[in-house]
Parts: sequence; C-alpha cells; structure tokens
Amino acid sequence: MQGLGEFCFGPKRNGGFLIKVRLTIVMLTLVCLLNGCTKANVPAEKNNDSIKGKETENREPENESLKDIDLIFTPVPKEKLIAGKPEQGWERIESIPYGQLPGGKANVNLYLKRDPNASGAGQAAAFIEYDNELFSTGNEISAYGLEGVEISFVDRDSDSINEIEIAGNLGAANRVMKIILYDEENQEWVKLLEIDNPTAADLDNDGSQELASVSMGSVPGFVDIYRWNEDHFEKASVTESAGFFYAGLYSREGKWIIESGQQGEPHFYQYMNGRLIEQAEAG
Repeated sequence: MQGLGEFCFGPKRNGGFLIKVRLTIVMLTLVCLLNGCTKANVPAEKNNDSIKGKETENREPENESLKDIDLIFTPVPKEKLIAGKPEQGWERIESIPYGQLPGGKANVNLYLKRDPNASGAGQAAAFIEYDNELFSTGNEISAYGLEGVEISFVDRDSDSINEIEIAGNLGAANRVMKIILYDEENQEWVKLLEIDNPTAADLDNDGSQELASVSMGSVPGFVDIYRWNEDHFEKASVTESAGFFYAGLYSREGKWIIESGQQGEPHFYQYMNGRLIEQAEAG
C-alpha cells in the first residue's frame, strides 16, 4: 500500500513540488528585501531636501535696496537759423572756415560789440556765413568779449559729418554751447541744441562721449543728460526722472558718477543705455 504522500502526488512529482516551494520562498524573500530598501531610502530623500533648503536659507540675498532708474527723455526742438546781419555797432573780429558745402564755402564769423569802458571787452555773437548770406545763431555767446569763446567741429550724431559747436561764457557760473548743423536735404542751417554749462564725457565707458548739462554753483544742483535719437537730441533730467531734490556729476577712479537724492540721503549711479544703475557706494 502506498504512503499518503505517494498516493496524492506520486513519487516523482513530490520532488518537483519541493523545488517549486523553495523557489517561491526565495522570490518572496527578494521582494521583501527590495521593499525594505525602498522604504529605507525615502527618509534619505527627505533629508536631502531638508539640507538643500538650509543651504538656500544660508545664502546671502541680493541687495534689494539698490534701485535702477529709467530716465525720462523728451525731444529737444530744432530751430531753423534765420538769415540776417548784425545790428549796427557790431564788428566782425574773426572768421573760422567750416568747409565746402554744395552752395559754397561756409565760415563761422565772430562779432563783437565793444564795451567803451573796457578794452577788448563786450558782447560776442556768432553768425554763419554761407552762399553770400549771414545766418544768426541766436543770442550772444559771451558777455566777456572773445575771451573763453571756442569754436569746434565735432560729429555728435555719428553721421561722419562734423557739426559746428560754439561755446562762450555768459556769466561767472554760466557757460553756453550751441550745436549747429547744415541740413542738406532741406538746404537750411539748423540749431540742434543749446545747453548751459555743457560737459562732454564718456559717461558709460562705451568709447563715445555723451553730453550733459550740470549746475555750476547753483542750488539745488542739477544734471541733464542728452542723447541723439535719429534726427534730433533728447533730454532727460536726473532729478525729475528720479524724483530727487538734487543731482551732481563727477569723475572718480576713471568712472563718471552721478550723485542724486534728497538732502542728506545721497544715492550713487552710473549712466548706461538711458538708465541710471545704482551703485553701493561712490567709488
């Protein structure tokens, strides 16, 4: 009579069953081990996130107190020069050649209305001589005769053609500069700009000069910045754009610094692409 195990499974099948049972136990063991490793890794991931959070908290934040300012530029109207001669009593003192134009040669003529009480002193004015006509550049350029009067030819609009710059002193703290251009398309002389107390400087260190008008002893101080836009100049007031009380311009360690603020609360800026970039300190 066969045993119970042999009756149920047979002698040969009993061995196969044991093998299957053993394989099943091994597989269950591997599954448990894998699940245990996975669960063990979960806290480690949370710990890593916690460490990253602490590192972020320990970083020094950017200085949010520094605020840049977008300057508000407005167009400067151009003014056509009118043909006309100096009034009686004005004497031509000097003629500076400008160059050859389609209508002929052009000169800058300086006239003086002498002060009878002082030798060489008096008011000075400039006229453009061209095509057998004289064109007035406007009001006088000097109240001190020809002393301090400068005529220069500079390309301010980057068109490879020099404009005429005429500068002189109207007072102890008031220097004026006029920029004159011949408009070949309209065949007329145009005053592009007239500014007080001009400063020509490379404010943004890009290799080209900007024009600025700065106060010369007047209170509160001001700084106006000019830039060329297509066919005209534009002007921006630092104090008006920033909403501050005063502004000043000076050079320190090869950099141009614009200082502006309320009384006793200075801010320091560098000019760049129509904006004032605030600096932590002056230099």
